[in-house]
Amino acid sequence: MFCERCGGSVNPGEKFCQSCGAPVPQQESAQQPVQQYQPVQQPARQYQQTAGQYQQPAQPYTQQYPPYQQQPEQPKKKMSKGVKTAIICSSIGAVVIAAGLVALFVFILPMMNRIDPSQYITMTFDTDTVYDGSISGDICFDFDKLKKDKNWSDSDLIKLEAAKTVMNSLELSCSKKGSDEEASKNNHHVEFRKAAKDDVYVVTIAWPASSSDKSIIDAATSYAGIGFDESAKTVELKVGDYATERGIEVKDLIEIDFLGHVKEHPEMIVTSGSDKDMSVYVEEFSMTMGDYLLEKDSKYDSYIKVFDSSEELIGEFYVEFDKSYQLSDGDTVTLSYDDDCNGYYTDTLMFKLLGDPVEYKIVAPVPVDANTAKTHATEIKQAIESKPTYDWHAKEDDKTEVKELYYACDKDDPTKTRRIVAIVYNSTQNYYISMEFSVEDYVYMQGDIFVFSKGAYASTNGECDSQQKAVESSWYLSENHAKYYTTTKLL
Repeated sequence: MFCERCGGSVNPGEKFCQSCGAPVPQQESAQQPVQQYQPVQQPARQYQQTAGQYQQPAQPYTQQYPPYQQQPEQPKKKMSKGVKTAIICSSIGAVVIAAGLVALFVFILPMMNRIDPSQYITMTFDTDTVYDGSISGDICFDFDKLKKDKNWSDSDLIKLEAAKTVMNSLELSCSKKGSDEEASKNNHHVEFRKAAKDDVYVVTIAWPASSSDKSIIDAATSYAGIGFDESAKTVELKVGDYATERGIEVKDLIEIDFLGHVKEHPEMIVTSGSDKDMSVYVEEFSMTMGDYLLEKDSKYDSYIKVFDSSEELIGEFYVEFDKSYQLSDGDTVTLSYDDDCNGYYTDTLMFKLLGDPVEYKIVAPVPVDANTAKTHATEIKQAIESKPTYDWHAKEDDKTEVKELYYACDKDDPTKTRRIVAIVYNSTQNYYISMEFSVEDYVYMQGDIFVFSKGAYASTNGECDSQQKAVESSWYLSENHAKYYTTTKLL
């Protein structure tokens, strides 16, 4: 077919002429007659050849086109009912899909990841071995269990961190069931102390009320796509059940009746100083009680160490007097367990301390004289031999023996410069030595009780290779000083 305007060739289906740009009429139907256009015959151009060249005629060439006829406007086809229905259904489907996606991320996924914090409250313990009645630890959230229950992998770290952010902002209130003790409160964890395996703790979860905390929770949950059961809930935790679950060994408390022992042995309480300025303390000691060894290293210490059968230190406890200084003869003091120290320093105390407080009447110490010292000579000998380190040259496990024992005092005034002088043989290191103890400070009568203080200090001279040389080396026994001191041989 050809263009009506320029007569140029037009391919079927083209809407515009490629030569002149005129619109190409379209056929309305098969029944419409097709208007035939005949191409305009163009007169041939005449050329003259002159001297081997062709010359164009002088007159201008004019191309003629047939008149353009505008085609009538084609009527628009009406959309069929089926097409309209399809479009409407597609639009509705798109809206439904969009709403479904919104519901999925805003409601469904958070519901699928909904967390009930009360299901993840647990107990942890301070040590792998605990003692019934003295169990300590924390009540907190178990995030490892949460991760496992939700089957979260490392790629779900954002969910776990969001859950921690929210749950760590919750307040836990904890109280022992059946106890009048005030409930302990804290964010995300609460400590418990001195619990028994049968104790049950009641834990209540409280959600934050402040707008700032709520905004943090909302941000964390929406960002991670998780939700929470925010209803108020209370759970009960039995100590023994969680100890078993975690493989914690629960042992019975070690029963120690130290105060009962002191009551039977009042000589363990000693006084020092002069009237109206006396002090009282528990004498240092080392003794066995059942399967355990109890030791007090110094009269000034208030704590007592406890060792097991293998001599391994397993703990300590504290004792105290209600008054220990500026005492007078006849005053009464009370010795008891120091509950404040025992509670503060030994949260995992493994001892059950028995015995009632001990009342003690202060008796002014009376230094022994020669006769009293002679009466208690055997006790003095045993006291010196029981502690080799009175001699600073000796070691704790050295074996010593008192060979001679004397009481010495000032010849002019027997109440002055009173000493117990011992000639001691150290068979472990094979030497003799002279040891001298102040009677005023360390050897005295406390009422009817004879006291040779374990905190005594001995003045010593050099080591000697014979017993006689040790005697001669003593300041109080040498012949050069015999005129100044009166000496009484006790053994």
